Amino acid sequence: MGFRETFHRIYEQLFLLWLRFRQGAAEPPAQDVELFAFCTAQLSQLPELTWNFEGNRNQASSLLSGNWPALGCEWKWQGSDAWRLAPDTGSLWPATFFGSIPYRQGNLYGDIRVAWEPSRLQQLVSFALLAQDEPSRVEAVECFEKQLLSWVRLNRPYLGIHYVSAMECGLRLIAVCHATDMIRQHLQNPNDVWSAVVQLVESHADLVVRRLSLYSSAGNHTLAETAGLIYAGALFPEHKNATKWKRVGLELFEKESIRQFNADGGGIEQAFGYHLFVTDLVNLVAKLLDSKGESNKGLQQIAENACEFLSELYDEGCRLPNIGDYDDGYALSPFLLSSKLRPASRQGVKVFDDSGYSVLQDSKILSRLILFDHGPLGMAPSYGHGHSDCLSVYWRENGRPLFVDAGTYTYTGDQRWREYFRGVSAHNTVSVNGLDQASQQSAFMWSDPFQASRLDAAKAYDSHTVIGASHNGYEHLGIRHYRVIIAAADGSVLVWDYLKALVDKPLANRASLWWHIGPEFELVDDVNPGNYTLERDGSVAISLEVTTGEQYEYHGDNEKPSGWYSPNYGEKIPIFTVEVRHSGSFPHEFYTYIQPSSASLIDKNRFEQIVKKIRILCDE
Repeated sequence: MGFRETFHRIYEQLFLLWLRFRQGAAEPPAQDVELFAFCTAQLSQLPELTWNFEGNRNQASSLLSGNWPALGCEWKWQGSDAWRLAPDTGSLWPATFFGSIPYRQGNLYGDIRVAWEPSRLQQLVSFALLAQDEPSRVEAVECFEKQLLSWVRLNRPYLGIHYVSAMECGLRLIAVCHATDMIRQHLQNPNDVWSAVVQLVESHADLVVRRLSLYSSAGNHTLAETAGLIYAGALFPEHKNATKWKRVGLELFEKESIRQFNADGGGIEQAFGYHLFVTDLVNLVAKLLDSKGESNKGLQQIAENACEFLSELYDEGCRLPNIGDYDDGYALSPFLLSSKLRPASRQGVKVFDDSGYSVLQDSKILSRLILFDHGPLGMAPSYGHGHSDCLSVYWRENGRPLFVDAGTYTYTGDQRWREYFRGVSAHNTVSVNGLDQASQQSAFMWSDPFQASRLDAAKAYDSHTVIGASHNGYEHLGIRHYRVIIAAADGSVLVWDYLKALVDKPLANRASLWWHIGPEFELVDDVNPGNYTLERDGSVAISLEVTTGEQYEYHGDNEKPSGWYSPNYGEKIPIFTVEVRHSGSFPHEFYTYIQPSSASLIDKNRFEQIVKKIRILCDE
């Protein structure tokens, strides 16, 4: 850490000491809601957003019963202990001063991220959406008021785990403001509700403005925190601290938005779920400012570029590939659609050089999407949400994930699983000597980041589409990994991996090629070694042939571990995984032939002729 960051850390600790001394046991003073126009207005004060009303309605019965998903765990609001409950372990988190609660990996209570989820209060947004429908209005308003008033009463500043993270405070503030604004006309106890809202906004904004994620900690947390400050300052301008909240929030929000979004619309964290998260935040802030007559063209352009980038990746249900870390969190609500453009429909390859992705789409070949990752590790200096996934391939066939990255599963749970899911063997790429492409230092830190370079192989080779790249993550072992994807017009594909020896005697002695099969597909062995069929619902979807190595298969192996997929945070399920292992000398090449059931017999000779040309390019 430099001097400025060191000073910031010391200041933060001194602030915590001061806060602990003064927080005491006195009840927070009652709020005069009449001072605030946002509280007394009859009509909505926030911009109109686009919602998936039908998706929200489908969960009405569960929502009105008090249920809200807690990242793979069940959670139900049913009394005073609900906000302190650890959904993953059943333990109760302490109700003491937040700065003294042990919450990191190895604590006695559970994964704090799971316990935080219901206290983001984004279920209040769902109640507000339900209140727009006459049949469910009365019950939705009742649930809204009970949960909001309960949370404020039982989570006094600054007691308990829900003040540990400034980001959580920022997101909670945004959710409460939007939800209350949408439901304002139907409130049964408006004075109590608005008093609670003002109390929450004041306590949260005052805490966030002093505990911002800065310097090496800057990331998506910073955008969530500063967005909360902008909301507090813009919606409650009558508050004595409003000018400071908005000024500090907007200055840092603009700065971080420019840094965290690439010019091509991608994000520097290399994690798609978080990219949607921060895109939603930028969209929300841009719309809020515009509604206040303070249009910000820079933020609007960032949001537009980011939405265009994401539109290349969505499936028909607006779901993203599971690339990089993701904890299933949302900026405001899982039912917000404002950043979700309709998926692109086109043919050919689109390259995002700034972000390091190539997207091959072919709607004629079973609605195929191939995503090739040749980007950096993540956001420097800690690269916290990046994975060891350089040159990995994500593949969607007929709208279904065929080759998948394994996901995230946990942050602060079992260290072994955290290391596996972010490591190279959980991705469709190549490992050397069992090592990751960078070095895992902690649950959210990497060192020795790899660098990737795209091959200049854009020209057509005998009417085939060719995309390729390489990375230096194994150069300390004397190996550079090249990967080239060659797609024929009939839909057959060769993925060629070239482990080039940079010295006469590389330190490498083992390499493994990994293929992780989507959970909807069954891996069936062929009579010929290295040949498989991938079947869905009993029908052959694709044929897979891997060569030049020993084949191993895994399905939910706990010992290794291998053969696991995390569809949601906190959840893991077994999937079929193929490892092709080479032991011995280098250079070495792996060949993976992939053929849809609709394609004719693969012309391996044609593929080999193209590989010869590409190999010359790699060896130059």
